[in-house]
Parts: sequence; C-alpha cells; structure tokens
Amino acid sequence: MNEQFFSEVDSTNEEAKKMLAKAKLEEGFVIRASFQTQGKGQFGAVWESRKGKNLLMSIVLIPSFLAVEKQYYLNRIAALAVADFLCLHVADDVKIKWPNDVMVGSEKIAGILIENTVQGNKIEHSIIGIGININQVKFQKYSPAATSLYNLTYREFDLEQCALVFQKCLLNRYKQLKEGLEKILLSNFNALLFRKGEEFAYAVKGGKVKASIVEVTDSGTIVLQDKSGKVFECGNKELEYKFD
Repeated sequence: MNEQFFSEVDSTNEEAKKMLAKAKLEEGFVIRASFQTQGKGQFGAVWESRKGKNLLMSIVLIPSFLAVEKQYYLNRIAALAVADFLCLHVADDVKIKWPNDVMVGSEKIAGILIENTVQGNKIEHSIIGIGININQVKFQKYSPAATSLYNLTYREFDLEQCALVFQKCLLNRYKQLKEGLEKILLSNFNALLFRKGEEFAYAVKGGKVKASIVEVTDSGTIVLQDKSGKVFECGNKELEYKFD
C-alpha cells in the first residue's frame, strides 16, 4: 500500500490537499494519521478520536471518467466500502445513514468526508476522507451515540491492517463504478439504508414530519413517505434525523 503516515495532522484531508498542491499522487495513495487536531465530518461537524485508537485516513482517487453531476456516487461507494469492511467483523445490523454516516444498530461507527477538485465538467481528483472507530472505548455524548469495533467485539484491531483491508474494499467498489455498475451500487446502498421502512420523526425542509424512508434515488436524493401517502424528497441539508 502506497501510504504516508503522520503521528499528528490537522486532518488527513487537509494533508492530502497540501500534498496534491505540490505533486501528483497516484490513484489509491493513502494519507493516514494517529491523531487529527481538526478532524471534521460533513458540513463542518467535529470528529472526535482518541490518539492511536481509530482509523483516520484519506484516499486519493482520480475519477476523470465521472461527470461532475454524478460525483455523489463517490459518497455511495465510500459508504458501501465502509459497510463492506465492517461486515467482515460485525455480521449484523451494519447500515448506511444517508448521506454520509455508517451505523451499527442505532450507534454511529464511521463518517465520511469527500472533497473533490473539479476542472470543467470532470473531477480532477477526489479525496475520500474516512473515520472509523476501531479501538476507542469511551466517547463523549453524541446524537446519535458513538460505538467502535472494540465495543462491539471486545477485540483490539491492528490499525495498519485495517487500513490495508479498507483500501481494498474501497478500490473494489471504485472498480464497480468504473465498470458502469451504477444500478448494482444503488441497489446495494438501498439494501443497507438506515431506518428504511420504519416510521420515525424527522425535520424535513424545516418542518416536522413522521415518515418512513423509502429509498435513495439514482440522483442522490432521499425519499420518505408518511402514513397518508405524502412523499418527501430531500437533498443534502434538507433532512434532519431525530434520535430522542
């Protein structure tokens, strides 16, 4: 695995940006860290991680074949790759919480932050930032609550080996995308969709509703339906999950 490891960085995504500004990196290059001083999730959310306990990494992809309007497929393959990795260790209840988190049961175990550099209608390169809770035991209070592989299996994991296995999971899903297997990827994503078919309270476009998640569409939006049959279709930032 072609990798640069740091004991401490602001974030692996930021480090990847610095490295890409200086030189080209080969596809699949990994930037990994023991600790991030400014780890973030999507929309600027803080990502908490104890030093040396979790998998904190960014992988560089060069998806020049992918049109800009389909860049959400990178999020799709990243989420599926995390689920593939977790299912090697946790057999049941691994789910993808749209758009960018991975859950085990009702607890969050992983987050994804993807940053793309666009030239015209093509993606020049993509930084796939991943945080997976591996060996951390205690977490601050979050909504949803956090968990780790250790808390689920009572086993300690080798982080370098985890990085290698996850990279393979991601590149396998990336290969499917390159081969045009978008329908399979979407079907796999929907099969793992968190809270699918179950009624819960949500904030949808600023209003409160009780509805069930139906599916994620090919265009990346999520569809919900309430008991009266009313359909809600949401893009990023238009759906807020409630965990009360």
